[in-house]
Amino acid sequence: MTLKINTKVEYSSKRAQRELQFKLLKKALNQAYKSKFYKIKFKQAGVTPKNFKRLEDIQKFPLTSKKEFIEHNMDFLACTPEKVIRLIMTGGTTGKPKMLLLSKKDIESYSIPMIRNFIMANLTQKDVAILLINVGLTSGGIMYGIEAPERFEMLPLQVGLMTDPKTTCELMRRLHATTFLAAAPSMIKFTHEVQRLGFNLKKDFSIRHIISGGAGVSPQMRKSLEKIWGAKWYHAYGSCEGGRMSAECKEHDGYHTFPDDLYVETLSPKTGIPVADGEEGVMTFTTLKREAMPLIRYQGLNDVVRMSTKKCACGRTTPRLWVTGRLEERIVLKGFYKLYLYQIDEAFKRFQGINDYQLVIIDKGDKDYITVQVELEKRKRNEKLKQDLQKAILFSCESLARGIKDKAVGEIKVEFVNIGLLPRSSQGKLKTRLLDKRKLKFIT
Repeated sequence: MTLKINTKVEYSSKRAQRELQFKLLKKALNQAYKSKFYKIKFKQAGVTPKNFKRLEDIQKFPLTSKKEFIEHNMDFLACTPEKVIRLIMTGGTTGKPKMLLLSKKDIESYSIPMIRNFIMANLTQKDVAILLINVGLTSGGIMYGIEAPERFEMLPLQVGLMTDPKTTCELMRRLHATTFLAAAPSMIKFTHEVQRLGFNLKKDFSIRHIISGGAGVSPQMRKSLEKIWGAKWYHAYGSCEGGRMSAECKEHDGYHTFPDDLYVETLSPKTGIPVADGEEGVMTFTTLKREAMPLIRYQGLNDVVRMSTKKCACGRTTPRLWVTGRLEERIVLKGFYKLYLYQIDEAFKRFQGINDYQLVIIDKGDKDYITVQVELEKRKRNEKLKQDLQKAILFSCESLARGIKDKAVGEIKVEFVNIGLLPRSSQGKLKTRLLDKRKLKFIT
């Protein structure tokens, strides 16, 4: 089944986008009001869909949290159970898995942003995609790996992560695969595996596109992998609850949102009021076409983003997002210099052998001091590596580097520890990446 994709909205005027979103928001609020959860939630807030008379009125409606979505999961159902034909869920890496039910209509609307992602990456029906995602109950596996490619009429080879790399390489060569659909860590891992097999990735294969979701990749790693494969890398931003919420164009300057699929707000974590264009705020979205489980002003991702409504060099007029971190992973240092844990992840990606790490922050006098405890085998430790890690952290964390330069933040040290030394849960998962021992913590 081929879907007709309306790309005109991506180039339409701001006024046209606002008018369209007003109409869709009105329908979305009415659909959500059919659910037990939102009927109660709206009543507690003293609002009904009738209170929505202009676009700004969306701020009258209450926010929805991840905790509410998990604890009252089935109460979000806004259609009859008979209409539900698909279940997807998160992997539960940050807690109890979130479950999302979809109707036939939802599967179509969920697929469209993904297909737009393909179009933005210049894919066509002639392309053959290698899916480096295990097909399970996740949105990446089912929707991105099966539903969207089939509706785009592109052949997806669902090799997943368990297939022997030799077999995958043979399929890639026989079918002249042109595209990878993968999470960034899986792409990096697979690249190393294929290199170890002795292949020249650029000459022996026909890969032209790499489309990734999930965790991002550093600019240096992206350039390196593009060079190795001879391909262009396009990253996208999404979630189980929101689907493919935004994606990169050829300019790689932010993620383009899809205004006929989601209504996106960036709100101050302190006041809940929308921040100015280009300022950091908490990612908040409302699904505009969801039938089974619509979400109104959902903040369950806890992502901190910047949003700009300026026209992109590619010609698109849709708002763009830059994800700067997660709310619970943001560290505010003295002098209000900010540090995100994902920046440490980015800094460490090019170094092999690092098992895990933990940040320890203490305050001495009027400065904060950071020690990064890195789990690493003794035979791999040396002073040069310690210095290289420090440099990589400062290169990745610009705000931290400015704080040290301005003498508002103390030094940052790297300390090697034995593998398994950092505190872990009974399941072997690191209890926390951040150990904040400061007496006075800054809150924004």
